[in-house]
Parts: sequence; structure tokens; C-alpha cells
Amino acid sequence: MLGYERGSRRNTLLRWCQKAVAKFLRVEITNFSKSWADGRALCCLLASFYPNKLNIGEICSLEAEECLKLALSVGTDIGVEVEVKVTDFKKEDRPECSLVMRQNICYSVVLSNRGSIRTGASDILFENVDFILSRDKLIRVSRCN
Repeated sequence: MLGYERGSRRNTLLRWCQKAVAKFLRVEITNFSKSWADGRALCCLLASFYPNKLNIGEICSLEAEECLKLALSVGTDIGVEVEVKVTDFKKEDRPECSLVMRQNICYSVVLSNRGSIRTGASDILFENVDFILSRDKLIRVSRCN
């Protein structure tokens, strides 16, 4: 993309995520790996747009695997269908950075298209993600650079 320095698209997505979860004091997002390992950041990201689908008090008491299952389930409920499993997030001590970025890009496509937080994140999406949007539903994601 013209006008973007190396890393700025990644930083734009990171800032979008940080802004979305800023009201949740127990969640700090500093990167696209370890910050997402226990599922709380992913749940809080979704709760910032869909507070009726996620109870923050419940999220804090869940084990990491339960939290990840909940986040992926809610993501599917709102129209994000990605080939990501809980086990993908639990490999080693942190999930793979590109996996978390791909998941968050998918959420930002769906959430931004519903009139929520708008940042330069939408500029990232069309270059790095192949997807089909149909009736506000993300049908397929096939790649992320």
C-alpha cells in the first residue's frame, strides 16, 4: 500500500485493538502473541462491541481454554468464520503472531463494517486478507501476510 511504512499496518491494527479494549482495566494488549494467549483480550475485544454476548465478570473467572472457546464461539455468532481452533492459540507459551493478527483482522472487518471503531485498519484488510462479505457476514478468510 502506498504511504505506509513497514510495520505501520501492524501497528494500526494493534492500536485498533488497544482502543477497543481500553475500558477493560485487567487487559493490556502490547503485541500479537503473548497478550492473546489466555483468550481474555479476544473476549474483551468482542465485548467492547457486543457487551450483551459476553459478561466481563465471567471472563475474568474462566480458565484460558474456556475463555478462548467462548471468544471463538461469540466470533462465529457475530459472523466471523475463521479456520482457527483453541489449540492454535495454546501452542507453546504463546500463539503465533500471524494467527492472532489474522483473527483480529477478521474481527475488525466485521466490526468496522458495522459502524464501530473506524481507523486505518480497514486499509489493512483489503491488502492482507481474502474474504467474502455477504449480508455483513465474513464467509471465508484464506490468507494473511
